[in-house]
Amino acid sequence: MYQGLKTNLPKEIMGFPGYEMPAQTASYVRSDEVLQFICDYSDHYAVTERIAFEHLVEEISWYWLLVLDPVERT
Repeated sequence: MYQGLKTNLPKEIMGFPGYEMPAQTASYVRSDEVLQFICDYSDHYAVTERIAFEHLVEEISWYWLLVLDPVERT
């Protein structure tokens, strides 16, 4: 994403049921504001702690069994 990027949808339709985007002046929000909103939503509903970041998905089954392998940073 580039600096100054704005969404092509108004904030009024970008929220989630029961968790709307905060009131602000601009109807079209910047990418960093969208990222902050998604991070806030994820933290509010404790989604972040259930995400395995920096893992490779090695296998996915029909029954939501995920086999992950941690990614080694070099």
